[in-house]
Amino acid sequence: MNESKGTSIEQLIKVMKRLRHPTEGCPWDREQTFSSVAPYTVEEAYEVEDAIARNDIDAIREELG
Repeated sequence: MNESKGTSIEQLIKVMKRLRHPTEGCPWDREQTFSSVAPYTVEEAYEVEDAIARNDIDAIREELG
């Protein structure tokens, strides 16, 4: 595995844990459920699909992070 990718994933997990911490995390993030984020997930998928259809590599990278 590419070490920088592993490090990036580890950093992402740390941020997620901090945001969702039961007492010290972000109130908005702590309230989220699978159901509450589903509409955003679908919207993001359509944005990726659109970027692919346009063959816009920069937009694909942006959408996928």
